[in-house]
Order: sequence, then C-alpha cells, then structure tokens
Amino acid sequence: MRVLVSLSAAMGAIALAGAAAAADLGPGATLRGDQSLREGSSELRMQGDCNLVLYRAGRPVWSTNTQGRGAMCYAEMQPDGNFVLYDVSRRALWSSGTAGRGGARLTLQPDGNLVVGHGGRAIWASNTGTGGGGYGGSGGGWNNDRDRDRGGGDRDRDRGGGWDRDRGGWSGGGGDRMRSGDAIGGRSDRQLRSPNGQYTLRVTRNCNVLLEQGRRVIWQSRSEGAGYQCELVLERDGALVLYNGRDAVWDNEAVARSRDFRLQLQDDGNLVAYDRDRPYWATDTYGGRSR
Repeated sequence: MRVLVSLSAAMGAIALAGAAAAADLGPGATLRGDQSLREGSSELRMQGDCNLVLYRAGRPVWSTNTQGRGAMCYAEMQPDGNFVLYDVSRRALWSSGTAGRGGARLTLQPDGNLVVGHGGRAIWASNTGTGGGGYGGSGGGWNNDRDRDRGGGDRDRDRGGGWDRDRGGWSGGGGDRMRSGDAIGGRSDRQLRSPNGQYTLRVTRNCNVLLEQGRRVIWQSRSEGAGYQCELVLERDGALVLYNGRDAVWDNEAVARSRDFRLQLQDDGNLVAYDRDRPYWATDTYGGRSR
C-alpha cells in the first residue's frame, strides 16, 4: 500500500495518510544520469548536468540547484534516512538533512509533492503539492555547492584545516573558535571550549553535536545515530557541516558572504558564526538558556 502526504490544518504539520499510487525510492535505491521517477504529470529527473529537477507538466517547479557542479552525479535514498545528491567522487552536493531516520522512503506523490517519509510522517518535502502548504519550502535541504572554490574529492585545503588522507579525516579546530576548514570531533575528540571554561561544544561518538554547560545540554544537532566518530567542519563558504566519513548528515543552513568568517563559542554560552564581525548564525543559547 502506498501513502500520500496531506496537510493537517489543525496542527499545521505534514502527516502521511490515505492510500494512493505513487513513485518512490526505498532505502539504498538511487537515481542516476537521466533516470527519473514519474507520477501523473510530475517527474523527478536526475539530469546529466548534475541537477536533480522536479517537473510538473514539463515545467520545473523545484531543483537542488546543482547544475554543472559535478560529473556522473546521482541521488541516493540512504538507509540512514538521508536523501543525498553525490558527484562521481561521492562528494555530497545536496541533502535533505534527514539522517538518523533509518528506513525512510522518498515518494513522489500524485499531488506533485516530493516527500521523505518516516514512521507515518513527512520529515522533509519540496512543498510543491498542488493542494498548497507543505514542509521545508521549495528548494529546502542542504546545498554543498555554494562556492566554486570549495574542495572536492579528498577535500584538500591550502590552510591548516582540510582532509588528511593519512588520518582519514579533517585536521584543525580547537580552542574557542573555528575558521575555514577547521573541524572538531572524529577520532581526535577535539572540542571547542569557551574562554571561561563553562561551555563546551563537542561531537559524540554516535554523531550528535552537543553544546553543554557543565553536564547540561543547552543545544544539539539532533543527529544522534547518523554515524560513528563524525566530524563537524566549518566549510569554506561558512557553512557548518557534520560529516559521517564523507557523507554530510547535518548542516546549519547558513553561509557567509565573505571569506573573513569564524565560528566562536562565547563566554555567555552562545555559539555564533561571524562574517566580518557580523553574526550570520547562532544557537541563541546566551546566558545558558536551552534551545
């Protein structure tokens, strides 16, 4: 039995309900060059130019905006619940950010909405259903192709941080701040600590990012179970991305406009990303308040 997504007006949330025929991808399934899912007048097509595009009646209504960013790209509905677009070197270019929900499926519904569903509910959607409403917004998800200068393949970088072939992970990071290419977590167990020593940012062994005041968690990425010995990387465009190996499992959905940026854990407990000393992302945990 297939399922479709309907908008619950009372709760303002997406729920999976009813029975209808729909095209879908199960755990481990892929869409490769010029393959597609079709449902009625809607088509999700993995194009040869590396862009994953959803069409309705021949008109594009949503895409990953990754055209020209790689070769022999493919989309995978991973067993961990994350729907990810990769290039031929398995560099993640976009993801739905839904790791940690094993068994999730991607469904192209009769109403034209593209949905990742898990446990009877939608956890991500393209918001392209003809009935209106939806979850995530058009173009929702994480896009790793924001900067033409970002590293690919082995992710070698010119500065201290970067992919270390011998260690099998990223190098750099620590103290109270991170800069472009720096990382914490992974095999090294590097952490960020506020100058006053009261707050710590760390990556747990089961892939959750925790901001703690002593032993009290005040913020987390909620990515527990998405991998093992994951690393949190401040990318060259200012995005903060959590990797399981080379697979992206979480990001903060924020980028800097310049190259003069940093991530800083402050004495007030707030974790802030600054671009030329102007904040562009924060956990809003100042004063130790929980989020």
